[in-house]
Amino acid sequence: IHIETVFRTGQSLQHEYQAERDKKYFLRTLSPVREAGEAVTAVTAVSKEITDRKRMEEELRALSFSDDLTGLYNRRGFFTVVQQQLRVASRLARNVVLFGLDMDDLKRINDTCGHLTGDSAIRDAADIIRKNFRESDVIARIGGDEFAVFMIENINIDPSRLILRLQDILKIYNSQGTRPYMLSLSIGMTRQDPRKPSSIEDMLRQADQNMYEQKRVRDKDR
Repeated sequence: IHIETVFRTGQSLQHEYQAERDKKYFLRTLSPVREAGEAVTAVTAVSKEITDRKRMEEELRALSFSDDLTGLYNRRGFFTVVQQQLRVASRLARNVVLFGLDMDDLKRINDTCGHLTGDSAIRDAADIIRKNFRESDVIARIGGDEFAVFMIENINIDPSRLILRLQDILKIYNSQGTRPYMLSLSIGMTRQDPRKPSSIEDMLRQADQNMYEQKRVRDKDR
């Protein structure tokens, strides 16, 4: 089914799987091969063993590095895993991208609908963010209404398009059901070269600045 998806969409795809024989974990990358007319004629598959990473992730969860409400990494887990991913990106000479995301109007949802409804909105926001990004990306809830996503940049993925896709998913979510609120996310993004080190805190601050600038422009246009 994954190969069929690559043929159909023309987009690269990554997924994790566990081998039945030895129970090791692998990350498989499927990439389209195109002819001159850009029709996809074949799909290449590259698998990388990630058993150690999976074991590390399990150990991190056991050490309370996950957020109880959403199941994502919490702030501590995010900083720990991203620090390791920065070393990987530097070794591979690959840029990294960090997204900062804030839920809009969570206080109003809590005040008018109650904190249980607010918690449900937070969980839904986490699920939407999780579905929009890859399994290999580091996704966290780093504050009450704040999320962050860290990814090692891939030439087959345009980070700006991920933002547009996320907004499309939100529109579909808001058009369905009878919830007493509309779910909205403000998003900022920053790109860094890990060979020119910048702290995770600095990247988060830059993403936040870009997010607030987007908010300012959006609110001005309303």
